[in-house]
Amino acid sequence: MNDIIAILGGTFDPIHKGHISFAYDVLEQTSVEEVVFMPAALQPFKLDIKTASFEDRVNMIKLAIDDESDALDEIDKIMSVSSLENELSGISYTYRTLDHFREKVRPGCDLHFITGSDTFVKLDIWKKAEHLLSTNTFVVGIRPGYPSEEVYEKKAEYEEKYGTRSIIIHNKRVDISATEIRAALENRFSDGISEAERSILDGMLAPGVVEYIKEKKLYR
Repeated sequence: MNDIIAILGGTFDPIHKGHISFAYDVLEQTSVEEVVFMPAALQPFKLDIKTASFEDRVNMIKLAIDDESDALDEIDKIMSVSSLENELSGISYTYRTLDHFREKVRPGCDLHFITGSDTFVKLDIWKKAEHLLSTNTFVVGIRPGYPSEEVYEKKAEYEEKYGTRSIIIHNKRVDISATEIRAALENRFSDGISEAERSILDGMLAPGVVEYIKEKKLYR
């Protein structure tokens, strides 16, 4: 039987508990056996946005996954991270990443791509959309409060037009934003972190990620 693998792409700047929760939603609601976090090197829609280095973002993902090791053992599922998009030159177009992963990294795997509902309904304007939608399976997370009718209508449209296979799941509500985290962390570590601040950060980030940000002086 082929491994069932799902790729979760994004900037992950930094990875937070909302990302981890989304990965769990996929592992718990589908037959996916492994979620691979795929940090982008150069995202086509974020070329003008400065991020933490690729290495720092990968290291933070590893720390966040390590924090979940016991819970993952209990459900016999896997989370991992791939540096593939940093190894491929140029812009991180999803169709190219998925093709390369399927052909070179994990040949023979049953590959899925994880996306949020607001992204899923716009996939037909992405680079090489017809190829992307006709050759991949999508796991679509509908967050609480999102109009699900639009997702199911688009699902039906993609199936008819491209033969797209898609699986709809429902996300747990996790109100965490990487943008808000970065804003909160600006100049936060110059005089140390109070216990109250650490409690707030630990609610959004894995403890190892908090320490890494402090040590590397990120987002100052």
